[in-house]
Order: sequence, then C-alpha cells, then structure tokens
Amino acid sequence: MTFEELSRQAQAAFEPFTAMIYFASEAFAHFKALGLRGRQSYFLSRSAPLGKLPGEAVAALFYNFNPAFVKEQVNTGWAIPTATPEAVLRERDLAVTEALQRLLAPNEGEEDLRPNIEEALPLVKKAAHGLPVRGRPLFAGYAAMPWPDEPSVALWHGVNLLREFRGDGHNATLLAEGIDAVEAILLQVAFSHKLPLHFLTRSRAWDVEDVQSGEKRLTERGLLDEGGLTEKGREVRERIELNTDRLDVQPFENLGIEDSQRLIELVGALSDRIYARGGLNFGPAPKPNPA
Repeated sequence: MTFEELSRQAQAAFEPFTAMIYFASEAFAHFKALGLRGRQSYFLSRSAPLGKLPGEAVAALFYNFNPAFVKEQVNTGWAIPTATPEAVLRERDLAVTEALQRLLAPNEGEEDLRPNIEEALPLVKKAAHGLPVRGRPLFAGYAAMPWPDEPSVALWHGVNLLREFRGDGHNATLLAEGIDAVEAILLQVAFSHKLPLHFLTRSRAWDVEDVQSGEKRLTERGLLDEGGLTEKGREVRERIELNTDRLDVQPFENLGIEDSQRLIELVGALSDRIYARGGLNFGPAPKPNPA
C-alpha cells in the first residue's frame, strides 16, 4: 500500500461526510434565516474562511464552476447585511451538528457510530497538522481557523481540511494539463462515471452550448471520441489523478500506513450511512439551497 493509494481511497471515503452539508435541509434553513437564496450559501459558506472575497476571487478558487455565475452569487450574497463571514460560518457549524445527528443516528439494530467520531478525531488532527499552505488558498483559509469544540463538527472540519488540501492540488494539476472547467467535468464523467453529467454541468451553471463546445475541443485534441475517452484521453485523465494523489500524500505520511487505513475505515463508515440515508442528492435538477 502506497501513500498515493491511500490518498485516493481517502478521497472516496471522505467525500460524503463533508459534502453532505451542501445538500442538508438543516443548512438550507440556517442560511435562509440569514437571507441567503439560491446558490449564494454554497459559495459563501465554503469561501467564508477567507473573508468577504469578491466574486471574481471566489470564481478563481472554484475551478469548474461558471465564473460569471459564481461572481453574481457571491457579490449579491455578501451584499446582504446579515451575511457576514462570521455569521455564515456560525450557522454552518450549527447545521453540521444537526445534520450529522439526523444522518448518523442509529435505527433499531444498527451500530452506534459515535465511537467512530471519537476515535477518528485525533487521527484527523494528526493528519492535518503542519500541512503546507503554499499554493493552496482554500485550504489555507480553513487551516487558519480554530478547531471547533463540538466533536462531530471538529471531525467535519478536520476531514474538510483534507478535502480542500486535495482539491487545491487537483486544481493545480488541471491547470498544468491545460484543461479548462467544462473539459474537466467532461473528462471526469467519462473517466469515473460516478456522477451524472447533467448534475455536474447544471450545478456548475454550464449550459448545453458550453458542454458541446467543450466536447468539440476535447475531440479536436484527441481526448474524446463519440463521448468516450480515447486512449490518449484516458492517459491524460489518469495522469491528472496520479499527480493529484502525489500532491496529497503528506496527510497520510503524517499518520503512517496503519493509522491512515484506520481513519479511512472510520470515516468511510460514517459516509456509508450518510449516503444510505440520502444525505447526497444527485437528482436531475439539483437545488442545493432552494429559495
């Protein structure tokens, strides 16, 4: 087992645990109370550790979203008087607590997963300790925040630190390969088939014409052929993933092989229950924060 392999396993195990907050009804309610509507809450809550950034700067952080859409959502969101970074983060943490209580509560005959949180927390703190912030702006913002006191929120914060650490590195690999936002989505779908194309394009505000243009560019580069990856396309997409793994090994080097595997196992069980409870919704018309 290599640290690169652990990185990729962790990405799959960690994603539902962190991403559930962007679909949770509890988050919708808390952010709506601040006056946020539509996708404002997603962009503001995820970028809030960096302060009240202008939409143009947030668009630069969120690689595969339509920049014009991000700019509009962020700038109108921060214009709401009640939507300060401090308030947004406070409401998000409250929503994390409530959502995890609902999604992880054991039904009759199910295992109580609260011990997973207690055991995983010191491991994730060790994994995140001392990670370099250079070239990783979104991770740096979260790394500057104090650890929450409530254990489930603290674990969410720690796992999210690792998620953003990997995500910033992934953006760097896409940029190095000359892959733009729409092309990144198309290659991801063709490579993994984990998420439907309509979810990724609509949730990131790209229209049919944008997708068709991206397909044309990738076809002209010899990376796509009738919607599927060519041999060259598969090589490029696998190289992107391998380089992302290489840029993401330090958290697992901090832990070592055995403790890394244990952290993946513990958080993976939490993610499995969240997924089984419908904590992630990849429906045909996603609305992560309905008005």
